[in-house]
Amino acid sequence: MSAPAWKRVEPIRAHPRTAEDFRSAQRDGRRVWIAGARLASPLDSPVLAPVVDTLGALLALHASPEHSDLLMDRDDAGQPCAAWGRAPRTAEDLQRLGRISTLFAHETLGMMGRLWDASGSFVNALYNVRTDAARYRPEAAAVLEDLHTRCGRELLLVALAVIEPPPVDGLPQGLRIVDRGPDGIVVSGTKAISTGAPYCDELLLLKNRPGADAMPPEETVGVVLPPSTPGLSLFCREGLARGPRAELARYDEVDALVVLDRVEVPWERVLYAGEGDAARVLLEAVVACDKHAMARRLVAKLELLWSLGQAMTHLTGSRAVPAVAELLAGLGKHHAMMSTLVEAAESRPEPAPGDGGAVIPERRTLHLALSYALEHFPSILDTLRLLGGQSLVVRPGLEDLAAPEVAALHARHLKGSALELAPRARLWALAAELTGSELAGRQRLMDSYAVGGRHILERELAHMLDPSAGMARLEARVGAPLRPPEPPAPSEENP
Repeated sequence: MSAPAWKRVEPIRAHPRTAEDFRSAQRDGRRVWIAGARLASPLDSPVLAPVVDTLGALLALHASPEHSDLLMDRDDAGQPCAAWGRAPRTAEDLQRLGRISTLFAHETLGMMGRLWDASGSFVNALYNVRTDAARYRPEAAAVLEDLHTRCGRELLLVALAVIEPPPVDGLPQGLRIVDRGPDGIVVSGTKAISTGAPYCDELLLLKNRPGADAMPPEETVGVVLPPSTPGLSLFCREGLARGPRAELARYDEVDALVVLDRVEVPWERVLYAGEGDAARVLLEAVVACDKHAMARRLVAKLELLWSLGQAMTHLTGSRAVPAVAELLAGLGKHHAMMSTLVEAAESRPEPAPGDGGAVIPERRTLHLALSYALEHFPSILDTLRLLGGQSLVVRPGLEDLAAPEVAALHARHLKGSALELAPRARLWALAAELTGSELAGRQRLMDSYAVGGRHILERELAHMLDPSAGMARLEARVGAPLRPPEPPAPSEENP
């Protein structure tokens, strides 16, 4: 097999940013709160510190001999940059981004959805519509160009905050401009959720409802800020990976409420300040481009769960039972179906919003893939819990095996596999968390939120499917019109 075209003959010097650089950036004075206490830095939290270490390990992959050809590239100025920091223009570019998302998903068991691949897709999407946004706010183009260049060259991780908080007593809880001046604007208010904000490099705050009734100009504001900006606070949920058997703690990407208290934003950080059309252009770009990385991550997760079923039935000795073999084949079918659909979508690119020349995977096929995954995930988990049986509930843990007397009893009486006791305990602990933990449940909930809820995905898909050819043939047969009324157009809002 010939080497992919993106594999360079001349090696690209890896970007000098290291895992230690990422750790050092966490001590910039950002105001992060968890469980009612302010942290000196995310590194001082038992919840956030393992996640920062995981992200540092992913950052180190960019300089590794094994992965640098995939993860690094050069920008249009010839400078080294991240491959995920270049807007895709061909099917091959999309396939490369798909491989990057797959690599990150393999490294994190598919549990983290806001990594550099997703971050890069947001920034690339905005960069592709920079001239469109500039029609309504000329200064926006320079802000987006600067963000795109810095993220690609410096390997910056961007957290997105779009969701508006629910109104309380009719008060404007969302972001709003409370003052303007020659140097910028002053912003106060909140964003309901931002995943990864506590440890990100840049925080992207966009308005979520430009398609609704016209909003007052002071409530239409989009900015990009460092998390250490004075007056910006991040209130985190508590960790969801609990107890000594919490195998997934290092993948608990923490969600935060974003609060701005009279934050001074310089003009070079403002995307729009009252320009509703600019807000609409930027939001539509992000919504159109944010599903590719998620789809690739779900493919990797389905493969992991299929393999988990194979491993559990090997340990229980039930793999040869015909009913069990049928269930395992069903798990493999789900992975094959999802993988085939995503690969097909990547091979048939269509233009992304904007005139920058970027492309996205063919939307109809990608929507089919996501719809298939979200529809079947509950039954997949039910199948795995059935295959795992009582070992998902009661099993020896590593702390049990650390006691010599207990380990001896387990070794004598818990037969059935050539696998040593400690690896067996780790596998069952991992299986229990992937199939039933609160953290795994949170990730499935966020997957649904990412597409606006499955009902929104299905409504969008309904407008991409065209039954007119078949209806025309039926009408010709019966000699009368049979076409049903068109379904209502999907809402522009993402709830």
